[in-house]
Amino acid sequence: MHLSPKIRVPRKRRVAEWEALRVWVQRLRIQVEEKRAQQAREHLRWLRLRIDELESHPRDPAREYLLAKYRTELAERS
Repeated sequence: MHLSPKIRVPRKRRVAEWEALRVWVQRLRIQVEEKRAQQAREHLRWLRLRIDELESHPRDPAREYLLAKYRTELAERS
């Protein structure tokens, strides 16, 4: 039996195979979480750069709107 096309579910009595599957899933979750954390750091960096860039532009209603939006998002994520 397969959990998906690539993940084979071991028989109930094969403890070693179940342990190997558990370890594999745990490693996969860690990799996914590390990737999400990296993406979050990159997004925060992008927000800071974009705020700095917008602050250097002349005052404009659209600029003020974006600055407020990005600052709010940065405050929520930091």
